[in-house]
Amino acid sequence: MCPVIATYLVEKARLAGSANYYLAGLNYPNVLMALSFIVGVLYLKEKKGIQSFISIHSKSWNNAKKWMGMVWILLGITAVYLGLFQLGLPKLRSGNQDDIIFGSIVMFFITPVASIGLLLFGKYALQGAYDE
Repeated sequence: MCPVIATYLVEKARLAGSANYYLAGLNYPNVLMALSFIVGVLYLKEKKGIQSFISIHSKSWNNAKKWMGMVWILLGITAVYLGLFQLGLPKLRSGNQDDIIFGSIVMFFITPVASIGLLLFGKYALQGAYDE
């Protein structure tokens, strides 16, 4: 869905008359890449023979992962709020066909997948499922 959302953002910026409309869609994939990097560094388990990217005592690292579980849960709740009340419902009420389609995609596909994924990830992090 990333290319679709980025294209939508670029088109909306172009129609709004933004001088740098071609850059409007870059923030979304950059945020996704940054979150993927953070998750990879924090939660992927090491393989034997490979040195750790970050050498922190195992118990401290496990505690940090559990605290980050709360962050993931808060991000999941934020995703629900933003997906429904900031993006979804206003787009559905606009009356513009493009906005209705985008609002439907956000409300019924992107928001549930993102929020449920973040909430489950946070739940398992709090339970210690990612401990070493």
